Amino acid sequence: MNKTTYFVDHLNLLIWFQSVWPVLFRNCLAKRTVFPRCYFVDGSRSSELIARITAGLLGMKLDKLAFKLTEVIEEDGTQSHLLVTYQGLNEARKEVTGGDFLKGIKDNHQLPGRLADFLGKSAVKGEPGDRGTVGHAQYMAHVCSWKNRLEGTPSQDIVLFQEGFPWFDQARNYAAAKGVTLVPVRPPFAVKSALRKRVPLWLKRFLQGLKRGRNSAGEGQQIVPGVGGGSDSLSPGSRVFSKSSPGPRLLVESTGILNINRPELHSDVFFWQNSALSGSDLLLTFALPQVPLDQRQWQELDEHHMSALILHPRASTIPSSDAPYFNPPNRSRQAQHPSVQTRGYRAEKR
Repeated sequence: MNKTTYFVDHLNLLIWFQSVWPVLFRNCLAKRTVFPRCYFVDGSRSSELIARITAGLLGMKLDKLAFKLTEVIEEDGTQSHLLVTYQGLNEARKEVTGGDFLKGIKDNHQLPGRLADFLGKSAVKGEPGDRGTVGHAQYMAHVCSWKNRLEGTPSQDIVLFQEGFPWFDQARNYAAAKGVTLVPVRPPFAVKSALRKRVPLWLKRFLQGLKRGRNSAGEGQQIVPGVGGGSDSLSPGSRVFSKSSPGPRLLVESTGILNINRPELHSDVFFWQNSALSGSDLLLTFALPQVPLDQRQWQELDEHHMSALILHPRASTIPSSDAPYFNPPNRSRQAQHPSVQTRGYRAEKR
């Protein structure tokens, strides 16, 4: 009998009862495994509760697998996500471009110009967290192998239940080379996305306006000059915005990785470190709620006289008096709204 460890990338009731639990039940009846273990990476609380109860009926313990991107490494110390980016995706891309499907398209000239090459390159993509892509499936194979090595008694067999997607076979071959068996499951039904598609556009804009109003209420300062009290209406202790025109700036879309004071690390403003640009020449936008602008990052920006603009209500945890939030105007009323004035430094670089 072999010791098997099961992993579920995204846990929901459909995947659990349709794909995962039947496998565990059959193996339990046949006594093919001893002390089986099961982990899941993501899932709702209700799915987790029901899955734990039904797994307990089979004498199995279900645990949540929590990890950081930098924690998952290979035996030689290489970070696994870098291995996927610079090696795994290239291997899968070669398999796809050399496969019968794309070869047939090229030979029959079914796509004009270089569209066939573009299709081959765009077919293989993805990164950790981007479910339904080759890159994410490859990375999860590394996660399963890494977790198995950390166990005191590693398993001989590792099974990963992963939602299916085009070019799944390329990801399965890559996972098999890492000792992981990839089992396709039906992608979870996105209830929120389905409901959002049915919401009328006018109602969606109305709800977005209410949400933005709640997020901006109570912060005590108008971030748009000339509206609701003017640019001179400031609350005590708030920072003063520049009243003069800030002039042109270089816009940088931040991914939450600043490291301005640590140039040896990856940074969104890596190009600025050794350039002739001044910090006041940069305007960073924050649009990702997963990595919001916090007080530590704002102090780092403020130290180098850089400005910030928030593009999503949950992409910042600091007051709008420091980093204003851009509220896109209604197109029918666009002429009535003045542009957003961002605070910034325009000191000449000596």
